[in-house]
Amino acid sequence: DQTNISQTGRRNFGGEIWRGLPGVQEIGAYLDFRFMIYLFSGDDTPKKLFAYEEFLKTLSERTPVFFVSKNDFDFTQLESFYSGASLFSAQSAVVLRDILEDEEIRKFILEKLKFLGESQNIFVFMEGELKKPVLDAFKKARTELNIFEKKPTPSGGGKKFDNFLIANAFAS
Repeated sequence: DQTNISQTGRRNFGGEIWRGLPGVQEIGAYLDFRFMIYLFSGDDTPKKLFAYEEFLKTLSERTPVFFVSKNDFDFTQLESFYSGASLFSAQSAVVLRDILEDEEIRKFILEKLKFLGESQNIFVFMEGELKKPVLDAFKKARTELNIFEKKPTPSGGGKKFDNFLIANAFAS
């Protein structure tokens, strides 16, 4: 129920994490709960990659990890990942990289988020900047959102650079 979803955030590796349920960390620690969908998004690539690598270290060594990019994305393969467990392990991790850039794939993924969240497998999305409707769909699916945005830097003390400054100096 969307009315029960809160937006409790905390900082992690310089990014913003939105938890889907209030107190989920405390409950999760007690029940050994893990989210099934993780999203690493934003334009601050170094921090995003660091957090992603740290997350991968938390997976069991016995958990097979599959990597899928937009160039080798297969709709049927994704359905098989969320519909059943692997023959060789109880749980797999599927890392999907930059697949939401493609409109057809993005629409398919957003329609299947509920099934991804109910799966035995873990789904990790590595994406650039995403628009609010996409982020909202992931929040609704109770995804752990890791948003990494660069801080705006002041340029020249607030003064805008004049491209014609040198030309005007020579003209006078």
